[in-house]
Amino acid sequence: MPAIYEETQESTTSIPRLERVSVLATLRVNIHYFLSCLLVVAIIPAFKAAGLHLSVSWQRLIPLYWAGFAAHSILAAVILAIIGLPAKMTVRPVWERFAAQKARLVIFVPFVVWVLWKFGVHLGLVWISVAIVSTELYDRSKGDLRMAARTVATVIPAASYLFAGLILVFAFNDVIAAVKDIRSYDLFFLRADSFLLHGSTISGLVRKASLAFSPRTFAFAETMYYRMFDQVGAAIILISVTQGAKRGLQFVGTMLTAYYVALLVFYFWPSMGPFVTCPDHFVHFPHWLKTYEFQRTFIANAKLMSTQYKSLSKVNTDYFIAFPSLHIALPIIVLWFMRRWKRIVFCLVAYDILLIPAILLLEWHYLIDLLGGAVVAVIAIIINRSPNGTLEKGSVTTRPSADALKTEPALSL
Repeated sequence: MPAIYEETQESTTSIPRLERVSVLATLRVNIHYFLSCLLVVAIIPAFKAAGLHLSVSWQRLIPLYWAGFAAHSILAAVILAIIGLPAKMTVRPVWERFAAQKARLVIFVPFVVWVLWKFGVHLGLVWISVAIVSTELYDRSKGDLRMAARTVATVIPAASYLFAGLILVFAFNDVIAAVKDIRSYDLFFLRADSFLLHGSTISGLVRKASLAFSPRTFAFAETMYYRMFDQVGAAIILISVTQGAKRGLQFVGTMLTAYYVALLVFYFWPSMGPFVTCPDHFVHFPHWLKTYEFQRTFIANAKLMSTQYKSLSKVNTDYFIAFPSLHIALPIIVLWFMRRWKRIVFCLVAYDILLIPAILLLEWHYLIDLLGGAVVAVIAIIINRSPNGTLEKGSVTTRPSADALKTEPALSL
């Protein structure tokens, strides 16, 4: 009896302990919501304290995100779905519909020829993918626009949360630029790079590379660098549609956690990157690259927002943070959340390997920035890991959204 009594007492006292652990884990996973709300509450006082006027360039940011970023994300999602998902869910239904309805080809083929001629290969493929996804949504919902809308609606919460979070990041990025010397740790990171590279620097290596490689190498590096965000948008679409809006929000929350950690690090150890420490960067750097103008604009805007001028027209896409590199952190987070699809992960890893030299070749980041980005990604993943342990193993146990299961075989994939 005493043994039984002790065992029963131990089991009953362990229940509240497990509940406390569950509550703490739930709070940990949802901490990004708290941080986002905290930044919203603090944004006006922060701008006043920094001596800046808060104004957001909505006329640029809204179309840039909800049209440009969304359209390119759809193309990336289509490509990754074709690569990583079964053909019976992706290509085969589309092919069968075109084979059964010849009239579609009469309309679709001239459309493909026209958009490729009008917009070029890349933008043409964007328009083609948007058209295919739109028609597939209608076909797979059997003409029920409400069902198609519900499928699209699974993506909207995560996409909206990322948009709001990015506005906050851009805003507080400007606040820090107004109250701190954001180049103050560039020389420190330059020396750290020199140690890691045995006396060399990223700028010095890029000078040698520019003599050895053709200009097309820089153009390819620029494409790789800016198209990195397409995999983020594609992941939002694929995760939200197949696993539900809640999982999509968790993915975006993890990315925003990485951004918020980067803001904190930037406040204490601000730096802008090798392009500000290289004295003759703009003499040797290719003038025809978009990056050339972007970097000149960033330096000019950082000066306008400095403690000397306190001038900020509107919160825009200015992003001054070199350490840690979110161009490394975000792909790692994408890989973590997409790891159930092995072929997709393989392709993304191949892309991200090419992304590393592209980042350095454009002199956006020091080598140590990339290491810092990897650490921030791990921290964000650990913080946002599900309390029930379903993310501990290689396969995700969350089920597809109910709307995705109602139609054949999966609504927009």
